[in-house]
Amino acid sequence: METMNKYKEIIPFAALVLYAFGGIYYFVYYFHFGIDIVAYFSLTEALLLSIEFLLINLLIIFIIELFLGVLVEFVYPKILSIIPQKYRREKPASYLEVSFGIQFFLLVFVYIPLLLFSVNCYSWLWLPAFSLLLFFKMYLLFKNEDKEIKQSLLKLFCAASIIICSLTILYYAYKDANSVLQGKSSKQIEIIMETKTYLTNDKNIFFIGETNSTYFLYDKEKNNTIIIDKSHVIESILHNQAMNKENIDKYNLFPKK
Repeated sequence: METMNKYKEIIPFAALVLYAFGGIYYFVYYFHFGIDIVAYFSLTEALLLSIEFLLINLLIIFIIELFLGVLVEFVYPKILSIIPQKYRREKPASYLEVSFGIQFFLLVFVYIPLLLFSVNCYSWLWLPAFSLLLFFKMYLLFKNEDKEIKQSLLKLFCAASIIICSLTILYYAYKDANSVLQGKSSKQIEIIMETKTYLTNDKNIFFIGETNSTYFLYDKEKNNTIIIDKSHVIESILHNQAMNKENIDKYNLFPKK
């Protein structure tokens, strides 16, 4: 019963954090275009964005742990066999200890240098999963220690989770907004209205994004934002510039009846 009460206390805070993550991305991204996104998006959209971010990180954690499992099971024993017996620990290291050590080594000597010197922005996508998995393993290693140490580590893990995820979301909001401003966004859209048609493969008009009720376009020549209510749209066709032009998928979101 006590455990259930603890979970009941955590759930509202966790929901608030998820809403905040989605809200941070929307606010920072659309702020670049002078859009007060609070007037257009719903809390559900913020929550869905956060859940998507969470699922991506869970998938990355699974991939990392799978890779570490291979290293611990097949590579570590061979390395250990080279080390003279007198330098080995009396008590064999557990899987958790070995995987923590390997991950810490990879973080310091491989991932962080890659993050600092790589021009590939997708390397940042691994930061939350890589870091939080390391913090979580640290917590598991010391969870049987003094109660105060355990609580301190748990607070550290929660704080690190919020800070790292927030920084990553800020980074991608800034990066995505700049991609649109520089005309590098892969998303294009054709919006057909009764009196006008907008086509974002025009060199001056770029697709910013959409909410459940609104489309947002950026006019580079006039340096302003075009806001279109979806209720006034007859038909819209999404394009993906990254795909082969001969095989572009078209999604008719508002077909004529």
